Amino acid sequence: MARLRSWGLLCFAVLALPGPPGAGAQDDVSPYFKTEPVRSQVHLEGNRLVLTCMAEGSWPLEFKWLHNSRELTKFSLEYR
Repeated sequence: MARLRSWGLLCFAVLALPGPPGAGAQDDVSPYFKTEPVRSQVHLEGNRLVLTCMAEGSWPLEFKWLHNSRELTKFSLEYR
């Protein structure tokens, strides 16, 4: 029997990384979300689930997905 898995809250973090030397502060735009991810998602365990979220800001930016304060990465066997 297939089990259902509920994700509850899945966070998407956008972090601004230091820019190159001499980059003007006047051009800096703080990271912000253009769309928010769905706050709760239920799916069959083992099935693929694709989550998306759009964000913008001054580059370079770093994007991270978090679940229960734990970073999910492409290297994780459970989340990929």
